[in-house]
Amino acid sequence: MASPALNMQGLDDRLYVVISVTNVGRRKIQWAGWGGEYRERVNGRDKFQISPQDLPRILEEQAHHVEWAFLDPQLVNGNVRRLFIWGVAGRKWYVSRRNMRTLLADIQKFATDQPRI
Repeated sequence: MASPALNMQGLDDRLYVVISVTNVGRRKIQWAGWGGEYRERVNGRDKFQISPQDLPRILEEQAHHVEWAFLDPQLVNGNVRRLFIWGVAGRKWYVSRRNMRTLLADIQKFATDQPRI
């Protein structure tokens, strides 16, 4: 659930998308990046990449890492179909549909009160 009142060190009052990843498997993975898929193409592209803060990162068994990015106008407009992360081996892990619905509802709820960046 998104919350503008969430106090994260080093971030200001603007809205951010925060993704938290935990390796629940027994083998380590190398998290290479994160991004998403558009519903409708933007500038001729159907996918996008979010600039990472501290990636790539190797996640050992049960290791955890959090990344954040400024709220993209395409998310506010509802033009993002899915968000996902990928590893160096090319495998993708998608955010569940339930979590995407919650994220989009929270964005619509909180983004109307926030100034645009």
